[in-house]
Amino acid sequence: MRVALERLDHLLDLTGEVIGTRSRFESLLARLKEIDDALENSRLRLLQAAADFETRYLNPVLSESKAPAAEEADEGGSSGIGKSVQEMFSELEFDRYTDLNILARSVSEMVADLNEVRSQLGTTLLALRDEQDSFGKLTRSLRSEVGRIRLVPIGRLYQRLRRQVRQIAGERPVRLELSGEQVELDSLVLDGLVEPLVHIVNNAIVHGLESPEVRAGRGKPAEGLLRIRTYQRGGDAFIEVQDDGNGIDVEAVRRKAVEKGLRNEADLQNLSRRELIELIFLPGLSTAATITQEAGRGVGMDAVWNSVRRLKGDITIETQPGLGTTFRLRVPQSLIVSDVLILEAGGHTLGLPSDTVRALRLVEAGAQTLEHEGERYPIQKLSRLLRLPEAEAGEMAVVYLEVAGRQLALGVERLVGLQQSIVKPFEEPLSLLGHFSGALVAGTGEVILVLDPGGLLRLQADPYDNRAVSSLNIAAPVQQTILLADDSLSVRKMVGQNLRRLGYNVVTAADGQEALEILQEGTFAALITDLEMPRMSGFELLEEVRRRPHLAHLPVAILTTRASAKHRDLAMQLGVNAYLTKPADEAQLLQFLREGVRT
Repeated sequence: MRVALERLDHLLDLTGEVIGTRSRFESLLARLKEIDDALENSRLRLLQAAADFETRYLNPVLSESKAPAAEEADEGGSSGIGKSVQEMFSELEFDRYTDLNILARSVSEMVADLNEVRSQLGTTLLALRDEQDSFGKLTRSLRSEVGRIRLVPIGRLYQRLRRQVRQIAGERPVRLELSGEQVELDSLVLDGLVEPLVHIVNNAIVHGLESPEVRAGRGKPAEGLLRIRTYQRGGDAFIEVQDDGNGIDVEAVRRKAVEKGLRNEADLQNLSRRELIELIFLPGLSTAATITQEAGRGVGMDAVWNSVRRLKGDITIETQPGLGTTFRLRVPQSLIVSDVLILEAGGHTLGLPSDTVRALRLVEAGAQTLEHEGERYPIQKLSRLLRLPEAEAGEMAVVYLEVAGRQLALGVERLVGLQQSIVKPFEEPLSLLGHFSGALVAGTGEVILVLDPGGLLRLQADPYDNRAVSSLNIAAPVQQTILLADDSLSVRKMVGQNLRRLGYNVVTAADGQEALEILQEGTFAALITDLEMPRMSGFELLEEVRRRPHLAHLPVAILTTRASAKHRDLAMQLGVNAYLTKPADEAQLLQFLREGVRT
């Protein structure tokens, strides 16, 4: 059965509305429970007041006559009645009522009425709670079934990876092993994994696996091995890309980071081996001896990292020199609806995805560590990580998280509860805050920011989160705008994202003619253009720019796959400021912006 994607999206929107309605329903139910408690307290107070009033005004002689009557009986030595029948009848006269008598009876009747109302309200609340539980089960089933509509097996992506391996390997013998084809992912997640996996596979073949001659010298089979495995744990999917090649040279990564000015020696002294390996995610860092058009280990890995992070996932790397490298990607199976743990820290209400929560504890406010399964972990206060004011309390709630093999004990002020919600991701510039993944709307209408567990781990290691901005620290005023002209949509998207991350506004054009028309209408700080484009090439665009007086001094960079000397010389003759080849070395691109763009 074929269903239009727009209809599925509309169905998902309706599902989100149902879940939002359920949250509001729970909020109203909680308010009804508060009203029931208040009504019960009022009934008890009214009952006590009526009993006191009746004792004091309606039958005042009952409490006063008991003791004297007993004393008289003892003193008289007889058990006879000391009063006439007429006198006794007068004291027990019920046919005469004063205003106090009437008021006391009315209060008693009101208490009985309140008791009946409260009883009916309690019965209704129980029925409403049962209906709420049934509605909750219905929404969970609806979420599950609607989510399954968008789930597709990852085997569809495997087909593309097979073609990619054959194309990149060429005559080199490479054995590709695939497993987990039936693991299903949301189509949005699968689409977002295409570029990162293709890039990792290209790196593994071009720069990871050795040539047959080198492998024979190392005692390895001439045929290189590339293994891609997918498996599921809870609500997450894990994709492993493993090769049996060179592995990553950690010392080479360290040297390159220092040489390119991405880190200094002082920063690297206290980093663990895992953190040193993760330096390959820095923009522009590459350890490859030669950079090809297909791949370069490190070049573009920051784009891979950003793509996986946008999917609310993370990457870990395991490598051994001469034995190979394994990239492990963790992504949620679906981005539609998630269970969020609502908590309070620093006076703010925040959310945390529940799929990474492994344990919840209550400890003393001054506790420094948390013991879990025989291991002790330091407690990191969330308010301190986010630089929020810390509240004083007698005890502290601790959320134990596990993300990609790493653990974090997070101290918060209070745990509110679990909420099923649709988390809306942030757009730029808020998406640059790596420790937040998005926001949700609570049943009360309050907007709650949702934390990214992987981002919290990075924030713990580096409170200033250097990955949120370029390592070269180029601060661009927001009014500066860059024009990017390229007929490739993927290039416009990737380079544009990098420029926006640095603080620039970016306007894109699909060819040289469109770029020239845009230049005529606005003011730009620089132009980055491809050479081979329809209607007007990069050379023609550059020539038109230089011959127009109001554009003659505009900084221009060429970004192309043409690396020959004749193309470079012609561009230099036409007055280009920088000539960069694809895949772009981002460090060189940032150098052009730092030196060429006017501030």
